[in-house]
Amino acid sequence: MEKLTHFLKASPSPWHAVDQMEKMLSSRGFFPLTEKSSWSLQPGGRYFVQRQPGCLIAFIMPQHPQNHGYENLPRVRLVCAHTDSPGLKLKPNPCKIKSGYPVLDVEVYGSPLLSTWFDRDLGLAGQVTLIHADAGLRSRLLDFNEPVALLPSLAIHLNREANEGIKIRRHEDLSPVLLHNFIGKDQEPLALFLDWIVKRLQFQYPGEDFYGWDPVSWDLMLYDCAPAKIMGGDDGWVTGGRLDNLLSCFAAVTALTLATPSRETQEPLLPVLACFNHEESGSLSQVGAQGNFLPAVLKRLFHEPQQFERVMSCSTMVSVDSAHGIHPNFTDKYDSNNAPELNAGVVFKHNANQRYAHSVVAEGMLKGLCRSLAIPWQDFAMRADMPCGSTIGPTLSASLGLHAMDLGVASWAMHSIRETAGLTDVRHLQALLTGFFSSSR
Repeated sequence: MEKLTHFLKASPSPWHAVDQMEKMLSSRGFFPLTEKSSWSLQPGGRYFVQRQPGCLIAFIMPQHPQNHGYENLPRVRLVCAHTDSPGLKLKPNPCKIKSGYPVLDVEVYGSPLLSTWFDRDLGLAGQVTLIHADAGLRSRLLDFNEPVALLPSLAIHLNREANEGIKIRRHEDLSPVLLHNFIGKDQEPLALFLDWIVKRLQFQYPGEDFYGWDPVSWDLMLYDCAPAKIMGGDDGWVTGGRLDNLLSCFAAVTALTLATPSRETQEPLLPVLACFNHEESGSLSQVGAQGNFLPAVLKRLFHEPQQFERVMSCSTMVSVDSAHGIHPNFTDKYDSNNAPELNAGVVFKHNANQRYAHSVVAEGMLKGLCRSLAIPWQDFAMRADMPCGSTIGPTLSASLGLHAMDLGVASWAMHSIRETAGLTDVRHLQALLTGFFSSSR
């Protein structure tokens, strides 16, 4: 699982995650496309296209050439996941002085478990756009790749009720303190912050000249600098940041690179992987699951407009996202009859009100595939008296009109700055998705 921990470390932001997935795909023969170019797709060809920031679609064309008399329409095998994770994002004017200390001004993105962000070595990563008076604009990925800030807790001597539970004031309490060797206490913070970005970019891209370029916009996120770790060997756990949902992205992109779609003439397959940004904030964006990226790409894969709806009607989607594993210290928060365990199999996620995508056809097909591949599975449903989270599955299933099922890997501490999942489950998920991409069953 060394490749997994490397992927997690190299993906401190959604944009870095897409960059890593592109490298994985390119190394296995996938060819890059752009939305603005015309496409000449070959039978059996492997391709990917990105829509930055933080969104990627990859696919393998069927082995059979399409023509106007094409009778055996391909069945799309679609796997969807998301690249973003809840956390703390910098505001447009991100620096200020509080009691003589330079601090970062942040917004809460999604619904992180805020108490876990205190007393951690915090790094900073994301995407920056710069402007030059003569040369125009350029955008670059940025990762400081070392601690730059700290969000210290208030000592218990000053808050005697801390262990009884405290309310975190988002505006007042969530101001990470910058290290003084980056911005001095007596210096104007914003100008030095921008200069700090330019110097770091110059260090990160030594072949480019960034002096004279001014940062004018950024999407930068704080993250825990402690790397993901393997505990207990190959059958143990992986702990780290952003497992929700980078574990799913890693398993899915690995599965696609290993896929060998059936060559049978009766049922050609078209494996597709789509990884979106902004799931944690509702998916309504240019690069979110509610955007037009996926249908726009899919429609370009067929010669006739009518083929799109016909293909969708006989296709299947898997929405892959983290699942809640039963916590031994809080068993009363779970339905004991539908509570999955870590390292006990892939989790099929259910909700009567369609907060998760569910089709008995898709569920039956996937559980049948699990059985044929000797992959264990579990089922999850919330307590009847507790609300349920959601995924991109219902949105995509409704907009595309295909059978769909939500599933994933059981985990602890979802939305914490560090989460935990079982390594055996990751391998089971990867095997299931590889079979899903490859099998004509």
